[in-house]
Amino acid sequence: MDADAPRKVRLDGKVKRGKRAADGKIIEENGVKWLVTPGKPYFLTRQGMDLFENGLKRDEVVGRRAIALLQEHRKRPFFLFVHFAEVDANGHKHGENSPEYRQALISNDYWTGRVLNTLEELGLVERTLVYVTADHGFDENLKGHRAAPHVFLATSDKRVCRRGLRQDVAATIYDALGLDARAFNPPLDGTSLCEQAQRPRAKRARARQKKAGP
Repeated sequence: MDADAPRKVRLDGKVKRGKRAADGKIIEENGVKWLVTPGKPYFLTRQGMDLFENGLKRDEVVGRRAIALLQEHRKRPFFLFVHFAEVDANGHKHGENSPEYRQALISNDYWTGRVLNTLEELGLVERTLVYVTADHGFDENLKGHRAAPHVFLATSDKRVCRRGLRQDVAATIYDALGLDARAFNPPLDGTSLCEQAQRPRAKRARARQKKAGP
């Protein structure tokens, strides 16, 4: 996960110009140019977590750790985010149609199933909302995802009632936790996919239709 700390690196001509623009901001101090990059998202997020573990890498290691945490905390409310990284790593390294990518999909599916089975074994499945998604797809037969913005969402949240965009997934989860993503400062992109969040929009649409007439 992206949990790197902020960095300030002196530029000596070895950093490509395109990479500089993508990674951070170039500043100049006393005639010396520096590349300043902010902390990655989880560098700040981890400070608000009871537990943050990074660098486990392999799906099996991540899956077994997630199962152990579920067993350890089964008697109290929890929010658990599990990241299986082998699909992403093998897609970037070997390509979307590679045997390594297909095997990583099988591994991801297997360990996701093990986590879900654990919820059932612990008697938590009926009291737990589950969201399974991805951050991107892959371009056909390639190692990147410039043209693969679409993702899926599989969930046990029965309030979800429509399709949406990637940024709507986070807003939906916040909605399930009783938080309005639009009230954040700055506001979070995305709108909840749940019916409750859609009622005002539907009401406005009916009002416009009524005003326009038959």
